[in-house]
Amino acid sequence: MSTERRRLTKFIDTNFPTKVDPLEVDHQELVYRLSNLSVRHQLLLERANSEVLQEKLANYFYKNVQERWLLYLLNENYHPEYVFSKDDDKVFFDLETLYLPNDPEVLEQTFYNSTNYISKQRLGIAVTIDSKGGVKAWDEEGLVELIDYLIGFGEIVSYNGLKFDNVVLGGYKVDRNKIQELYNKSFDLLAFLQMVTGSRRKLDSVAKDLIGVGKYKDGNLQSSKNVPKILRDGNDELVKSAWKYTLKDVELLLHIYRKLYINSGLKLDFWSWQLDRIEAFLKEHNPNNIEDFYDPL
Repeated sequence: MSTERRRLTKFIDTNFPTKVDPLEVDHQELVYRLSNLSVRHQLLLERANSEVLQEKLANYFYKNVQERWLLYLLNENYHPEYVFSKDDDKVFFDLETLYLPNDPEVLEQTFYNSTNYISKQRLGIAVTIDSKGGVKAWDEEGLVELIDYLIGFGEIVSYNGLKFDNVVLGGYKVDRNKIQELYNKSFDLLAFLQMVTGSRRKLDSVAKDLIGVGKYKDGNLQSSKNVPKILRDGNDELVKSAWKYTLKDVELLLHIYRKLYINSGLKLDFWSWQLDRIEAFLKEHNPNNIEDFYDPL
């Protein structure tokens, strides 16, 4: 058994047998924890506001688009709204793009040695499943409606949404306030499992460990890398396979989330872990101006 799998198993053994309904958790204690974390967030915002650091961060995020989640979290309008979302107010979400990073249409818009390609890959298809099992399918023509639909929920659950899916959607000329809200409500299960296991694991591997089922495959589609060309070519049978592939990914995401039984307390642990990463990031980019922050919790 791998180290990551042992950590995941230990996490489930620790949390699952003693699970309680999120509404039964000591709400006052959770609010107190959130208040303390909000103070910490505010202090980090103040430290990030120096002109020198702002210029350095602007250059960094311009080149490293996949890290722009930090930019949205380092914002006075950020609040982890997903923490107290109700069971019937969640949506599970995944998308596939029209292009891959090395496609000419993307490369010609991307400068050398950057990850700006993610925001240029364009939305191909997306699938959402709400808490009641309602399934919706989306394409690029419905981009604005998709964003409006997602932010209509209290929690948007994705797998690598912070570093990929949200970046793709944010690559269009849409209301920045809506993109900010997208990040406010985003719970990235990949990042959460990174906190638990110490590594970023593929959805297929996690699904096999937790629910005994891997990603969908058929003779037409063996990998997500095949999807962009399939969507552009427009063969009806292959496009149907691409839609099914994306739907099955969202179904895996939903089942894994429910298997882990992630309540508000664990989400606050996740927010605290993200603040640790923000602090480390700020210290790395301006080590002379960032002191260690003592968290009384």
